[in-house]
Amino acid sequence: MANLTNTNVKIQYLIKQRTPQGEFNDAIYFTKTEFDALPESALVSLVNKRVTNWIAFATEQRTKVAVPPTQEELLIRKQALEDELISLNLEIN
Repeated sequence: MANLTNTNVKIQYLIKQRTPQGEFNDAIYFTKTEFDALPESALVSLVNKRVTNWIAFATEQRTKVAVPPTQEELLIRKQALEDELISLNLEIN
């Protein structure tokens, strides 16, 4: 049997939870020593913190208002696209 105390061995604790913002999927990695020493309440706290942080992030992203580009930014992008088109035409010919 493999030596589970080897530092290269990790325990992957998978998190899969439905939230108002969709399904949250994540994982927390522990060594066997860390996992064995971790009380159940601490594990629940780690999971809850990850889920709560993700919900806050997802909620913030949904409420952000997109800032439209300025006229100058549009002109710069247009010029870059025109330059790219010229470059592609030169490669084809």
